[in-house]
Amino acid sequence: MAEQTEAIRKLVREAIAELQGANAPPPTAAEQGVPVRIPIIIHDSADAGRLAQLVTAVAASPELGPRLKAGAIAFDARLAAGAEGAAESEARAAFDRFFEAFNTGDFDRIWPTVTDDFEWRLPAGPGAPYTSAKGEAAFREAYTKRWAFLKHFNAVNEVVFVSGDRVYQHYRVSGAGPDGAAVDFTGLDFYIVRDGKIALKDAYNKSVAPKGDKGPGKAGGPSLDIANGVVTERKVVEAVRLGTRLVVGRRAVVTPLARDRARALGLTIERSEP
Repeated sequence: MAEQTEAIRKLVREAIAELQGANAPPPTAAEQGVPVRIPIIIHDSADAGRLAQLVTAVAASPELGPRLKAGAIAFDARLAAGAEGAAESEARAAFDRFFEAFNTGDFDRIWPTVTDDFEWRLPAGPGAPYTSAKGEAAFREAYTKRWAFLKHFNAVNEVVFVSGDRVYQHYRVSGAGPDGAAVDFTGLDFYIVRDGKIALKDAYNKSVAPKGDKGPGKAGGPSLDIANGVVTERKVVEAVRLGTRLVVGRRAVVTPLARDRARALGLTIERSEP
């Protein structure tokens, strides 16, 4: 009985805390999802290997993994001071200009950041071993088709590494499309820079297996599971931001504010048990 009483008191305290926070100041930039960028200095190939291990460990962390996936954590790999010369600086600047333009959906803004003979090797398509879009017309067509898909999702750079006129970009794309289907994949793109512009973008990616099973009448894809405790507005917003389903257990309590926020954001709160 004592344990049940303490559990009830905890639920009440959390619910009161949420109500008190309803009129709290706006969230900070970090709480809004602005990435925390972690600078990584690469001295040699061993450092590059350790960086890969670090990213893998963070992704597997129950606490940090979701933040990495949502873009709240990002790694920025650079060569050690003294090793980064003019070529690396120019390549990184060219990549930054291209990547910023690429995520606007405006082809006319992207085209000035690439060479006239720019080639985009897509990760899939009818060609073998890849489908290639080379030159302005082909690039425009490929980008227009690809952007119609990508504009629905969140793309985050996890690692960007520059060596000479080569740029290596490791990123993650996740979220839910207009049909509610979950999308989650990692990608590695290889770039060649020439005369301050991108001359080649060679793309590779692989899908991340969804977590959770598809139940009767429920959408598939990853889910944010809450077995017990209080489901607050913050948890609803987190589920929407991650592009996941929100599944709550029989012992979980959903506050009125959380239900209202879920309806406003178009999120269905599912019960894991009848």
